[in-house]
Amino acid sequence: MIRFWRTERPLRGKHIPGPKMKDGKRVHLIARLAAFFAAFGCLAAAANAHMLPICYLTVVPDTTHVHVEFVVNPYELQFFSEVDKNHNNVLDPGELGPFERLAKAYLVNLIEVQVGGKLIPADVAGANLAVGTHHVVIRAHYPVDARHVPMSIHCNLWGVLRNSDVIIVKYINEGRTQSRLVDSSKKLVTFDPTEKPR
Repeated sequence: MIRFWRTERPLRGKHIPGPKMKDGKRVHLIARLAAFFAAFGCLAAAANAHMLPICYLTVVPDTTHVHVEFVVNPYELQFFSEVDKNHNNVLDPGELGPFERLAKAYLVNLIEVQVGGKLIPADVAGANLAVGTHHVVIRAHYPVDARHVPMSIHCNLWGVLRNSDVIIVKYINEGRTQSRLVDSSKKLVTFDPTEKPR
């Protein structure tokens, strides 16, 4: 239990000394209070960070394709209202089919993969609900072997994103990972497989 004392307590114009604390106890109390408020601040920051409208894009090249996975809260997409028939702001399993068709039409064309300066169109794309979360996973596969050459990802998603300010792009190539941030002012990121992970 933490107890607080005032060294002087006013009462009808008079000062009556309150319980005195030794310097060691005072320092200990201040340290405990500082630790409490620091922990509280970390929890608040974590809660705010979870609520930030951030999207995630993962890029993984292999021998035949570049696999791109886009994770987003479907509510953040401008066209979500077209498939949210019960207006609960959640993508329900029965709404996944119409959402997948719109996701292919909108999102896959707005995520451009360039290898060696050449634009590579996706040959397969789909969407599914992320297990245990309210997010949806949109996947596209681009037919090219880009394991040993630089690759650029151009994100033109801000026309269909409602509030998201930042997309975290993670590039995973043969066990090595690089990460970049893109936003509405910086839409293009390039990954070089010879670059050391940051």
